[in-house]
Amino acid sequence: MKLRKTGYYVRSLLAVLGTLDNPHRLPCLVLGRAVALDLDGRRVWMSSALDVLVFKEVCIDDEYRLGELVDPHCIVDVGAGVGEFAVEAARRHPRARVLCFEPDPARYALLKRTIDDNDCTRVETHRAAVGTDAFRLDRLNLPAIDLLKIDCEGAEFDVLESLSPAQLAVTRRVALEYHDTGAERRSVSTSRFLGDHGFAVEVVPDRFDPSLGHVYASRAPASGGQGAPLVRKT
Repeated sequence: MKLRKTGYYVRSLLAVLGTLDNPHRLPCLVLGRAVALDLDGRRVWMSSALDVLVFKEVCIDDEYRLGELVDPHCIVDVGAGVGEFAVEAARRHPRARVLCFEPDPARYALLKRTIDDNDCTRVETHRAAVGTDAFRLDRLNLPAIDLLKIDCEGAEFDVLESLSPAQLAVTRRVALEYHDTGAERRSVSTSRFLGDHGFAVEVVPDRFDPSLGHVYASRAPASGGQGAPLVRKT
């Protein structure tokens, strides 16, 4: 699979280089050193080549569909990493409140530096793992969530279950990355859960690895009908 993705990696790097103002810092990532990259008006602190790929997918490809939001008031970022999604959300929707959750200490430190360097005054950071046995999202008691973005390496369902029914009812969109492992089909369980709670659901597998992909959910029409999963193969 890695050989199949070689072309994709090369195209992704070229796409990022087209936005990069300080390419001389890229070798630092190969050595595992944290460095700030300036990318088309964004400054993002990174520590690996994978962070560059994630930036491309989140900010250039818009894989969490920030561009579909219309004047959002609240965006929740679970698994915020180094902050590329939060900065992009603030850039596209400057009036929105963005709440970030990242449990890893090293990643959280980079997240904080990214948010501070971009002067994202409406972005709030929390060093916390979200889930049923950790921080529950229903503690936030938000009047509405315009987009719940989830990227937490297999704990997607725990995050969804950490929402109270009332908080889930005022969540308008969900975009999550799923990780299917063996018999555990998180793409199925998360899309069924969201469909049962009134969302229209779309499942988009990764074109190189079907065990990975994204689930996109949006509120079904006000008639109250349940959403039905729609799988689009890419």
